[in-house]
Amino acid sequence: EGAKEVIGQPGRTVILRTDRHILRKNYGAFFRAMVPVLEAKPEVVLVIHCSIIDEYGSLAELISTMPGSIDTGDGGWKHPQVHLTLAHDTFRGVSDEGLRVLYNAADLYVSPTMAEGFGLCLAESMACGTPVVATDYSAIREVVGPGGVLIPPTSYMTSQYALRWALVDEPAMTKAVTRLLDKPAERKALGAAGRLHARKFQWSTAVDVFDRLITTPTA
Repeated sequence: EGAKEVIGQPGRTVILRTDRHILRKNYGAFFRAMVPVLEAKPEVVLVIHCSIIDEYGSLAELISTMPGSIDTGDGGWKHPQVHLTLAHDTFRGVSDEGLRVLYNAADLYVSPTMAEGFGLCLAESMACGTPVVATDYSAIREVVGPGGVLIPPTSYMTSQYALRWALVDEPAMTKAVTRLLDKPAERKALGAAGRLHARKFQWSTAVDVFDRLITTPTA
């Protein structure tokens, strides 16, 4: 509750994202999946820590498609249940302390990302005890483990890098988020499990694994 006060959302139910607006992160699916949640639950707010304009366009354009969005008259759009931190910078970002405040203010971290090489934001969220709802694809299953709910893809696309990326089942994501918002005990249990799971990811462990891969002779 103290973290929610710091970010200006006291007493609200917070759904968080902290990443970039690029194709792979699939912000379009995020907004489409969250609109029914916001319509059913006026106490919920999306807190988005992301540059408004990035490689895949402007978040304002996505906000403009939401029912209840407001034209600010200066080329921007806002929504009473969407809070942009306006503190994201690709090169500097915010301090570790600031990130911890965001993660601790959140009741859920939601990401319909198409693929992850690891999923640092997911692990950071779980390290703060915040459960995750994300796409069941690529490294995400290993990273999230027992710390959240994974949503299966409905289809796939080939990226500009000739990699296969997954498109999440958006209605299923809406349903999972709604269920978790209605079940605080389940959120708490997932958050506790995720915090323990996230402790497994240590740089020292990664160094040891890479060292073995590099130095072990091949047959």
